[in-house]
Order: sequence, then C-alpha cells, then structure tokens
Amino acid sequence: MQKFVAWYNVKHLSQRVEYVTLGRRYNGQAEKVLVRRQAAYEQAKAKNPTRWSADTRNWQLASSVYCEIGQRTRA
Repeated sequence: MQKFVAWYNVKHLSQRVEYVTLGRRYNGQAEKVLVRRQAAYEQAKAKNPTRWSADTRNWQLASSVYCEIGQRTRA
C-alpha cells in the first residue's frame, strides 16, 4: 500500500488538479508547472496554428480540490 500511496502522490498526474502531481500541489509547486506548461502550449500554437481549432487548454489551478471516496450512487 505504501508504494501505491508514494506513486499516487509523487508520480501520478491527477486530472482534478490540471495534471500535476498531488505532491507538487501540496508543496506549492503546481503553479510554476502550469505557467511553464501554458507557455509551451502557446509557443506550440504560435509555431503551427493550423493544428489548433480553438484556444489552448485552461491551465489555471483550481482554488480548491476534494477527495471523493467511494462511488457516487443515484437515488
């Protein structure tokens, strides 16, 4: 279980926090990662705009996140 938790917090890119690791989010490093990522996407779009049908992804960090335990059920 410890290996999984370490992988999940340090290696896993979480969709809920814009594909940064939870460890980086917790340590305050996610913002820097997202700024660099947004710059890379903008540079790629400027280099080859025909590959993009719309704006680049919104790389703004969510102000809060939550952990969903279990599955949601419908009443």
